[in-house]
Amino acid sequence: MGQYQAGQAVSPRPVLELVKQPLYDRTGIINAATATTFFALPVGQADATSITGNKSFSETNMRRAGALATPQQFDIYATSWKVPVNTPIADWLDVVNRTNYNLEVGSKSYLRCRVAIIPGDTSLQSNQLAVAGDSTTNGWAIATNVFDTSIPEELFDPATGRTFLTGRRVPIHLPSEQQFNVTLESVGGATMSATADLEITLWGVLKREVQ
Repeated sequence: MGQYQAGQAVSPRPVLELVKQPLYDRTGIINAATATTFFALPVGQADATSITGNKSFSETNMRRAGALATPQQFDIYATSWKVPVNTPIADWLDVVNRTNYNLEVGSKSYLRCRVAIIPGDTSLQSNQLAVAGDSTTNGWAIATNVFDTSIPEELFDPATGRTFLTGRRVPIHLPSEQQFNVTLESVGGATMSATADLEITLWGVLKREVQ
């Protein structure tokens, strides 16, 4: 009779629940800055450009610097950006015309383009109420006013030797503990009349441990 050998004990994986919740971060673009990094400073950490000098939940919902703690994961389906109320038009145009958007996960760039290509989740008019009678909306105005970062899912059928679309969309996946960031690259240095706040939002699904 063969001898029984016990296998190595393996800790069970946590059961995760899915929550539709964005990741967002707001920080300031300082005059002459060549790059501004988002999602690098969590709640409570010092940020000279924040309202109180320390990041609050109204400015970011990151709980640690540049990564999600185990077992949390996040699937990015879209992204957007916006400027807050009273940003000077000249500063806004400087960002639009001379800034690049770069989403990095680990050492790879998953989206790098002119920031003007990324939609604002509220319009310029909504953020610049300079004339009496301008209209505005609160919250996410329309669901299509974001940049879709997901791609169509393809599967290979060995029976036919063809690739077909499944009808599903594949997001950009953020694993637990994986470093990520969005960097706004200001060509030649930003030209700001004052520090200009910007907010970046990653729209998607948060996967967290069931409590």
